[in-house]
Amino acid sequence: MASTAGQTSAASQQTPTTGGDGDSSSYQRYQSLYNAAFYGDWEKANEFFETNPNPNSISENIPCTGKNVLHVAALAGRTEFVKKLLDSMTAEQLGLKDDNKCTALTYAVRSGNVEIAKLLVGKNDNLTQIQNEKGWFPILEAAILCQKGMLNFLLSVTKDEDGGPFRGKKGALILVNALYADFYGVEVEQASTCCCTKGDIENSMQSPTNCSFLQSLKTFLRPAVILKVPCIKHVHDMKLMHMQVQKLINRICAQVLLLNDKEEIKKLFMEVLVSAKFGIIELIQICVQAYPEVLWYETDGRNILHLAIEYRQEEVFNILRGSGAFFNILANPRLRNLNSIIHLAAKLAPPSKLNSVSGAALQMQRELQWFKEVEKIPTPGYNTRPNNSSKIAKDMFTEEHKDLLEKAEKWMKDTAASCMVVATLIATVVFTAAFTVPGGNNSDSGNNYDKGSPIFLEEKSFMVFAISDAIALFFSTSSVLMFLSILTSRYAEEDFLKSLPTKLIIGLVTLFFSIAAMMIAFSATFFIIFSHRFSWLSILIAALATFPVTLFALSHARLLAEIVISTYGSGIFQQNRSIFPSSSGQEKENMH
Repeated sequence: MASTAGQTSAASQQTPTTGGDGDSSSYQRYQSLYNAAFYGDWEKANEFFETNPNPNSISENIPCTGKNVLHVAALAGRTEFVKKLLDSMTAEQLGLKDDNKCTALTYAVRSGNVEIAKLLVGKNDNLTQIQNEKGWFPILEAAILCQKGMLNFLLSVTKDEDGGPFRGKKGALILVNALYADFYGVEVEQASTCCCTKGDIENSMQSPTNCSFLQSLKTFLRPAVILKVPCIKHVHDMKLMHMQVQKLINRICAQVLLLNDKEEIKKLFMEVLVSAKFGIIELIQICVQAYPEVLWYETDGRNILHLAIEYRQEEVFNILRGSGAFFNILANPRLRNLNSIIHLAAKLAPPSKLNSVSGAALQMQRELQWFKEVEKIPTPGYNTRPNNSSKIAKDMFTEEHKDLLEKAEKWMKDTAASCMVVATLIATVVFTAAFTVPGGNNSDSGNNYDKGSPIFLEEKSFMVFAISDAIALFFSTSSVLMFLSILTSRYAEEDFLKSLPTKLIIGLVTLFFSIAAMMIAFSATFFIIFSHRFSWLSILIAALATFPVTLFALSHARLLAEIVISTYGSGIFQQNRSIFPSSSGQEKENMH
């Protein structure tokens, strides 16, 4: 085998000619070699080399495949086979390309086998600088294929030189594809000049303590907890990714500002406006703090505040409003077609934001909250001034939300009608139960005072029955009346802001308590009748009675919580955050 390798002197990075005549009979002679490489059978491959008269069979492409034996083994991920094969090949032969202009390292990247890549680069480190037919370097292909382990390895061995993968557009492609694959920590971990490493980030997540025993215990438990408990590992990974993203963006901003070209800087920082559409507040804050001029950039006549309102990004809106005087400057300019920010709030929200809220009624409520909040912004005359279509903001809101209003009305009526049926049924049952008490009444009693009174009147369980039955009746009746009020409402736009949600909250809460009280009365009835002989049956029935109550609570708890929070919670609009650091906030206000 050593003599075979010595006789081959093919030029590196050139596609060798295929052995034989290239027809099917030639492939049949090489089929055993192909199969041996594909399945990792070194004994059969070695036998082929020893018996084959062609001394170049180890490096030339196999007919009908366009790949040599190393390409096939690397693509199939046969590590041991490749290791033995490299002992019989020169460094130049490792750079040979197949018919698709790909080297063995390219195929190792595609298979995701880092060990094979290490073997290849260890013998020929120039492989990392060879491009395939698309002009891709191995490290770029690793990023595109989301091979994080391969990407980390290639980052450590790929040389940064003129014409290399880290220069020009190809370097940007590597970074972009790494970000697409959520490999935010790759650049941070590998760059020697970065101020943050993975270890630093993980250390910063630990609680500060000087207790050596506690620290040792935490160090011992951390890998086990993170690796074995999915929820903890997810939180750890998300926090790690978040911090890595911030460090990466800071470095990118610093490099962009070194361009010292206003137009080029503007082109790059214009992407911040795209971030406003998607609510990426971390990116916006970092970029604005690094280059405040971003605040005045516009796309299609809309600045960052306009985009936040149009795309309903409340977090972006909140941090801009916390910026003081800047917010008023951003809010006042009029848009094309003479629209103002109130006209943007009057437009229907994008479907992705609408669908993030449950139910058409709550979607209508959220739209009204946005419109009312933007209406509070001091923009003299803009609220009542028409645009080019001769529409004031209020009329525009009504027109844009006409279909949503109809859907919200239908959703509210359907919900109220369904719940009203249940509440009516409960009211009927508990009202009847009040006059047909368990055990019956005294009819043959010498004392006229006791005649007609319930037999089990002195039992504590009977008092439980009576009280719970009365509570069920009161709450179910209240629920029926509240849902009836919803069905007979006028369904104006303003009603969806407070009135209708409040009625729905009261209706659902009273319905829940009526169901719970009814099941308590039902359980008490069984206890009264069967407790003397079958006490276990009473306990079983009482336990089963909790099932419908729990089922109702679980099925409606999320909806009820969303309505309560949306109607009476702190709201989505807050002013406790600023886009600028608090320490320099005053200085920022004086910039314009």
